Amino acid sequence: MGILYRELDNDKERSGLNNLCSWFTVMLRIRQIIILLLLILALTPAASAQGLRPHQAPPLLPLLPPGGLAAADVALSTIWPELLSAQIEYHALAGSYFQGLRTTGDIFAGCPTDQAMSWAGIIVLPPLPMTMWIDVYDGPHGQGFVVIMEVTDKGQTFRRSANAGPESWREQPWQVGEW
Repeated sequence: MGILYRELDNDKERSGLNNLCSWFTVMLRIRQIIILLLLILALTPAASAQGLRPHQAPPLLPLLPPGGLAAADVALSTIWPELLSAQIEYHALAGSYFQGLRTTGDIFAGCPTDQAMSWAGIIVLPPLPMTMWIDVYDGPHGQGFVVIMEVTDKGQTFRRSANAGPESWREQPWQVGEW
C-alpha cells in the first residue's frame, strides 16, 4: 500500500511538472510573439522614413474572376510585412533594394547578375498561388521597389503591382493582359 501511495505522489509531482512546463512553454511563445510585434512596430517608423508604407490591397475590379486573384491578394498581404522588413535590412546592407527574379509556385531560384543574393538569401517564402517578381527603382524622389504579381485564370493573364517607395503611381490594381 505504501508503494502505491508513493507512485501516486510521484504521478502528482510529474503532472505538476508537466503543467509547469506547459505553462512555461506558453509563456515563451507569448514572449516570442510580443518581441515579433515590437520588432514590426520598430521597423514601421524606419519604413516611413524611407518613404515605404504598409501595403493596402486595392479592391478587385468587379468583373474579374475572384478565385486566383483573391488567393494572390491574400498571399501578398500575408508575406508583405516580412518582405518589407527583409527589404529594409537588405537596403541597409547593400544601399539598394533586393531585385527578385520571376518565381513560379515554390521555385525561387537565381539572382540578377548585379547582386549576389537570391530569394533564399533574403526571405523564405511558402509556395505562392501566383508568379511574382520584384523590380527596383531609383527615381528622382528616391529608391523603392515594386512587387508584380501575375495570375492566369481561364486562359486570361491578370497582373497587378504593389509599390513600396515614393512613386505611388507604380501601384496598379488587377488588369487583364501584360502592361
